[in-house]
Amino acid sequence: MSSKFATANAKRVDGSFDVGQQTVEALLSRSGGWNAVVLNDYSQAPSKPKNHAKGLKTLVEQILPLAEKANARICLMETAAYRKHAKGSEELGSWEEFKSSQIAGYRAYSDAIEIASKGYAGGVARLPTVVVPVNLAFAAVREERFELWSALFADDDFHPAALGTYLQACLVYAVLFDVAPPPPPPPMQSEASIGGEAVEGGGGGSSHRGGSGGSGEYSTLFAAARIAPVGKEGTHEEYEYLRSIAIKITGVGVSEKAVVDDTLEPPSAKTEKIGAAL
Repeated sequence: MSSKFATANAKRVDGSFDVGQQTVEALLSRSGGWNAVVLNDYSQAPSKPKNHAKGLKTLVEQILPLAEKANARICLMETAAYRKHAKGSEELGSWEEFKSSQIAGYRAYSDAIEIASKGYAGGVARLPTVVVPVNLAFAAVREERFELWSALFADDDFHPAALGTYLQACLVYAVLFDVAPPPPPPPMQSEASIGGEAVEGGGGGSSHRGGSGGSGEYSTLFAAARIAPVGKEGTHEEYEYLRSIAIKITGVGVSEKAVVDDTLEPPSAKTEKIGAAL
């Protein structure tokens, strides 16, 4: 972890690197707890019922107690069915079958957590597990704008590119905060600040798709939700469209502030206490 994540995007102002925790237990055991923990499984596992037992055992016996101790809500983020078959996914059938089995698998995970959490007093028991509907959102884009759906993926056909990461980020934002995600910055905004560090945003709304290097640079969900990499992979209109898909799929309302103020921030306590265990 200390070497793998010591990248330019993880560099702090003092020159050190934010490399996270070495284990999920260490991450969730931080002082002060967490409001939410975002989890996802290996991309094909939820689609294979034969693998559910192992995943459910881990969730119920390891993750749930840690989340309860941290007083955190569990948020399960689906991974999208692949653009093309990869890594032996042929056994999962067509794209439609892969998508449907992903949705069913995460529903099974959520149901198992809810059943197990009834034995706990407070914490998780008071906050129902939520599932981020990534597959429904990707499917909506696929149906309406097939070329744009294809551009949601990186060159390997299964990891999300910048556009796909932005859509996922909008979905997570909407599900956790129950409000519409903030709009992307204006097309001519060349850079913006995340945590005091300048992040290049490009300009002019030009489209550069398919580069596998683009997705990693904007992989942090909340960074992607706040700063759309306009000019890197996609146009401003495409990011606006993807945001609208997230709003439609999650059913969150669009407040007046969210529409007119692109500096809209969720409550600071929530922002600071979101954990991610992938």
